[in-house]
Amino acid sequence: MLNRVKFQNHRVLSISVSGYSLIELIAVITLIAILVSVAIPFMSRFIRYTKYQNYCNSLELLIKQAKILAMERSTNIGICVDDERTVRIVDMGTNRGAGACVGTTLRILQIEPGDTSFVRFAGSSASLDPRGFAIFNGNACVHNSEKNVYFLVCISRFGGIRVETGQGECRNCGD
Repeated sequence: MLNRVKFQNHRVLSISVSGYSLIELIAVITLIAILVSVAIPFMSRFIRYTKYQNYCNSLELLIKQAKILAMERSTNIGICVDDERTVRIVDMGTNRGAGACVGTTLRILQIEPGDTSFVRFAGSSASLDPRGFAIFNGNACVHNSEKNVYFLVCISRFGGIRVETGQGECRNCGD
């Protein structure tokens, strides 16, 4: 659409008016809506898997902290898998026979309530002496039910910390 404007010196200036039609705008909005509807499920799965990896890294760090705390404090430290949502580090003091979960709680790793639908903890409790050796061997595991994968942290007799990953349910170390 051209509009012509006349000036006093009889020159004609042409001004071009252009824009998008309503159909073009609707087509663009429809394409954006389709792309968003496809991207949201993928993004949601990506966020959940990232949270799972965060729990895995946090569990490994928690167990390594337990070993360091045992040596720093010169005391027995327990690692307790309380339930599917909670792993604790416990200061057992000098007591070796009461169990790994008896004592003062030092650190807690807990799965957020919204994340329990796809991730959970499993495993057996373990304890470490002031030298960093295991009083009780054990393991702690994070399981992702969406991808059916696990992240297993094993504590060996001499205090070695080993990480295993794989498909399926959580298992015991050495299986």
